[in-house]
Amino acid sequence: MTVQVGWDDNDHTILLYTLGSTWTWDELYENIDRGIAMVETVPHVVDVLVDFQNSQLPPRAFAQFHRVANIPTPQTSFIVIVGGGTLLLSLFNLFKLIVGNEANKYYWVSDLNKARSTLAAQRTSLMV
Repeated sequence: MTVQVGWDDNDHTILLYTLGSTWTWDELYENIDRGIAMVETVPHVVDVLVDFQNSQLPPRAFAQFHRVANIPTPQTSFIVIVGGGTLLLSLFNLFKLIVGNEANKYYWVSDLNKARSTLAAQRTSLMV
């Protein structure tokens, strides 16, 4: 399977999806179900990282926008898309326009270190 999901930290506050070089939408949605089940085991909100650094989008990405937009649960706080190149960044910006008021929970960065820093900064700003 080329989509993996697991905790990114020991406190189970960050869920990390890692997408391999080739994957399918069915594999992604199967692992999203696993991720949602993992989130439901903790009492707090969870941020999500989606690592596209070594990945390419499968066909029909635009057609998946509506389904992807409905994935976050009430326990999901921020969602950071990691890597994926200029095509993914362009699609990401279009996706943010489509989700409207929910767009402020989505971020795109180039690597996992920046993703973790982005989450830390967003968490800090919520505490102020």
